[in-house]
Amino acid sequence: DQRMPLFEAFADEIGYTGDLSHARMIYNRAKQVRDFVGHSLSVVGPAYRVGGPATVGITHLQGKKGPLVPKELFPSTFDRLKADCEWLAAHATRAGWEGEVASFINMAGEPWEPELPPALPEGGEPLP
Repeated sequence: DQRMPLFEAFADEIGYTGDLSHARMIYNRAKQVRDFVGHSLSVVGPAYRVGGPATVGITHLQGKKGPLVPKELFPSTFDRLKADCEWLAAHATRAGWEGEVASFINMAGEPWEPELPPALPEGGEPLP
């Protein structure tokens, strides 16, 4: 709960030039997908079969609570998660460079300036 407020405060303090108007919503939707999978006791796996692909089993608890994980996780869900996370990481990298707390070099050893990310992630599902 402190990650985005801390990043936003840092960005504000250094006068970050990137567009973070959708950052909190994008962070929250990425976190929700990650939490569904990473913190759910109903996700079991990966389980590997000899001669077959890796599988992940999703079970649903019985009782008053509903399923902890959607019945189906589509590839587009993970495409969106990847695009969102790469976009957030690009902003963090650029903000570190703009705030002069990080410097970068390319493979030739020359200074490198991280690109300013676009206003929205590319390659994922659109904003709701």
